Amino acid sequence: MAISKDKILSEVEDTAMIIKLAIKAIQKFPPKDLTTFQLDLIIKGYTKFGEEVAIASAHSKYKDIKQIKHFALTYFQEGHGTAVNHFWSELKSANIQIERIDKLNKLLKRNKISSQMEYDYIVDAIVPLQQENLITPEQAIKLSDMIGKFEQRK
Repeated sequence: MAISKDKILSEVEDTAMIIKLAIKAIQKFPPKDLTTFQLDLIIKGYTKFGEEVAIASAHSKYKDIKQIKHFALTYFQEGHGTAVNHFWSELKSANIQIERIDKLNKLLKRNKISSQMEYDYIVDAIVPLQQENLITPEQAIKLSDMIGKFEQRK
Protein backbone atom coordinates (compact mmCIF):
# COMPACT_ATOMS: atom_id res chain seq x y z
CA MET A 1 0.00 0.00 0.00
CA ALA A 2 1.40 3.37 -1.02
CA ILE A 3 1.79 6.14 1.53
CA SER A 4 0.00 9.34 0.56
CA LYS A 5 1.95 12.48 -0.28
CA ASP A 6 0.08 14.27 2.54
CA LYS A 7 1.23 11.69 5.10
CA ILE A 8 4.81 11.96 3.87
CA LEU A 9 4.66 15.76 3.97
CA SER A 10 3.24 15.70 7.50
CA GLU A 11 6.00 13.34 8.64
CA VAL A 12 8.66 15.54 7.02
CA GLU A 13 7.26 18.67 8.71
CA ASP A 14 7.11 16.98 12.13
CA THR A 15 10.61 15.55 11.76
CA ALA A 16 12.04 18.88 10.65
CA MET A 17 10.45 20.58 13.66
CA ILE A 18 11.75 17.87 16.01
CA ILE A 19 15.26 18.45 14.67
CA LYS A 20 14.94 22.23 14.99
CA LEU A 21 13.67 21.96 18.58
CA ALA A 22 16.36 19.42 19.47
CA ILE A 23 19.11 21.78 18.31
CA LYS A 24 17.55 24.71 20.17
CA ALA A 25 17.17 22.71 23.40
CA ILE A 26 20.76 21.48 23.32
CA GLN A 27 22.09 24.95 22.53
CA LYS A 28 19.96 26.64 25.20
CA PHE A 29 20.63 24.03 27.90
CA PRO A 30 23.85 22.21 26.97
CA PRO A 31 24.37 19.08 29.07
CA LYS A 32 27.06 19.92 31.63
CA ASP A 33 28.99 16.69 31.13
CA LEU A 34 29.74 17.41 27.45
CA THR A 35 32.67 19.38 26.08
CA THR A 36 32.25 22.14 23.49
CA PHE A 37 33.64 19.73 20.89
CA GLN A 38 31.05 17.08 21.80
CA LEU A 39 28.24 19.63 21.69
CA ASP A 40 29.39 20.78 18.24
CA LEU A 41 29.35 17.16 17.04
CA ILE A 42 25.80 16.68 18.34
CA ILE A 43 24.60 19.86 16.64
CA LYS A 44 26.30 18.79 13.39
CA GLY A 45 24.61 15.39 13.72
CA TYR A 46 21.18 16.96 14.08
CA THR A 47 21.94 19.30 11.17
CA LYS A 48 22.83 16.22 9.09
CA PHE A 49 19.50 14.64 10.13
CA GLY A 50 17.79 17.72 8.70
CA GLU A 51 19.65 17.33 5.41
CA GLU A 52 18.77 13.64 5.26
CA VAL A 53 15.07 14.41 5.84
CA ALA A 54 15.13 16.78 2.88
CA ILE A 55 16.73 14.08 0.68
CA ALA A 56 14.27 11.41 1.83
CA SER A 57 11.39 13.82 1.30
CA ALA A 58 12.48 14.59 -2.25
CA HIS A 59 12.36 10.85 -2.99
CA SER A 60 9.18 10.19 -0.93
CA LYS A 61 11.01 7.66 1.23
CA TYR A 62 8.63 7.40 4.18
CA LYS A 63 10.57 4.64 5.98
CA ASP A 64 13.76 6.72 5.83
CA ILE A 65 11.95 9.74 7.25
CA LYS A 66 10.53 7.64 10.10
CA GLN A 67 14.00 6.25 10.84
CA ILE A 68 15.56 9.73 10.94
CA LYS A 69 12.76 10.83 13.27
CA HIS A 70 13.52 7.86 15.54
CA PHE A 71 17.24 8.74 15.60
CA ALA A 72 16.48 12.41 16.29
CA LEU A 73 14.27 11.46 19.25
CA THR A 74 16.60 8.87 20.80
CA TYR A 75 18.52 11.26 23.07
CA PHE A 76 15.30 12.88 24.25
CA GLN A 77 13.52 9.56 24.82
CA GLU A 78 16.40 8.09 26.79
CA GLY A 79 17.91 11.20 28.37
CA HIS A 80 16.98 13.45 31.23
CA GLY A 81 17.81 16.93 32.41
CA THR A 82 16.94 20.50 31.55
CA ALA A 83 17.51 20.21 27.78
CA VAL A 84 15.36 17.08 27.60
CA ASN A 85 12.52 18.59 29.62
CA HIS A 86 12.69 21.80 27.58
CA PHE A 87 12.55 19.81 24.34
CA TRP A 88 9.40 17.95 25.40
CA SER A 89 7.76 21.16 26.55
CA GLU A 90 8.53 22.85 23.22
CA LEU A 91 7.36 19.81 21.29
CA LYS A 92 4.04 19.96 23.09
CA SER A 93 3.77 23.71 22.40
CA ALA A 94 4.42 23.02 18.72
CA ASN A 95 1.51 20.56 18.85
CA ILE A 96 3.60 17.61 17.69
CA GLN A 97 2.09 14.43 19.04
CA ILE A 98 4.98 12.22 20.11
CA GLU A 99 4.68 9.93 23.10
CA ARG A 100 7.53 10.15 25.57
CA ILE A 101 8.32 6.57 26.45
CA ASP A 102 9.62 5.80 29.92
CA LYS A 103 11.77 2.82 28.96
CA LEU A 104 13.30 2.45 32.39
CA ASN A 105 10.05 1.98 34.30
CA LYS A 106 8.66 -0.18 31.52
CA LEU A 107 11.65 -2.52 31.89
CA LEU A 108 11.52 -2.49 35.68
CA LYS A 109 7.81 -3.42 35.65
CA ARG A 110 8.35 -6.19 33.10
CA ASN A 111 11.42 -7.41 35.02
CA LYS A 112 13.03 -8.63 31.80
CA ILE A 113 15.22 -7.26 29.01
CA SER A 114 13.61 -8.44 25.79
CA SER A 115 15.90 -7.16 23.07
CA GLN A 116 19.44 -6.11 22.26
CA MET A 117 18.21 -2.51 22.00
CA GLU A 118 16.84 -2.61 25.56
CA TYR A 119 20.03 -4.26 26.75
CA ASP A 120 22.19 -1.57 25.13
CA TYR A 121 20.00 1.15 26.67
CA ILE A 122 20.28 -0.27 30.21
CA VAL A 123 24.01 -0.96 29.94
CA ASP A 124 24.60 2.63 28.77
CA ALA A 125 22.20 4.22 31.25
CA ILE A 126 22.65 2.35 34.52
CA VAL A 127 25.78 4.15 35.78
CA PRO A 128 24.59 7.70 34.96
CA LEU A 129 21.19 6.90 36.48
CA GLN A 130 22.91 5.77 39.67
CA GLN A 131 25.29 8.74 39.75
CA GLU A 132 22.41 11.18 39.43
CA ASN A 133 20.28 9.30 41.98
CA LEU A 134 17.56 8.71 39.40
CA ILE A 135 17.25 5.09 40.44
CA THR A 136 17.35 3.54 43.89
CA PRO A 137 20.06 1.05 44.93
CA GLU A 138 17.38 -1.66 44.77
CA GLN A 139 16.48 -0.71 41.21
CA ALA A 140 20.18 -0.75 40.25
CA ILE A 141 20.50 -4.29 41.64
CA LYS A 142 17.36 -5.37 39.80
CA LEU A 143 18.66 -3.90 36.54
CA SER A 144 22.05 -5.57 37.03
CA ASP A 145 20.29 -8.91 37.56
CA MET A 146 18.26 -8.35 34.39
CA ILE A 147 21.45 -7.57 32.46
CA GLY A 148 23.04 -10.80 33.74
CA LYS A 149 20.01 -12.89 32.76
CA PHE A 150 19.94 -11.34 29.30
CA GLU A 151 23.67 -12.01 28.81
CA GLN A 152 23.17 -15.66 29.77
CA ARG A 153 20.50 -16.04 27.08
CA LYS A 154 22.79 -14.71 24.33
